Amino acid sequence: MRIFAGYGPGEEHKGEIASAITTFMNRIIRGIKPEIRGDVKPRRDFVYISNVVDRVLKYAQQQKAEVINVGSEESVTFNEVIGLLNKSLGKSINPLYIPKPVNYLEYTKEDISMSSELYDFNPTTVSEGIMRYIEYSAKVQSR
Repeated sequence: MRIFAGYGPGEEHKGEIASAITTFMNRIIRGIKPEIRGDVKPRRDFVYISNVVDRVLKYAQQQKAEVINVGSEESVTFNEVIGLLNKSLGKSINPLYIPKPVNYLEYTKEDISMSSELYDFNPTTVSEGIMRYIEYSAKVQSR
């Protein structure tokens, strides 16, 4: 299984090494500008953690050994993610663009056709996943 940019509940303990979505969300909640390496170009195929868990469990039950991609087949810019987070959190915090490292990965978008065909995979959209994640995070913080 090739799992791409996963995000979602359970990342609270990771701090600044969490997924981009988690890092952006935590910074926006604290009123800090989320950092984007490079410019407006970086895009990722983000996949919600419940989709990853579902794929792993279904894949483990199979007798076959195909290599499958676990992504959403939706490539979203970091700016779009920050926009969705701002909207969902009722904030308006712009990103800070910082220099990108050499050989920085600018774009990912996965072909999940085999996963969809073999395992009836219908991934969560990034906008829906972000809403679920924010609801989860609010519950965790209120405890």
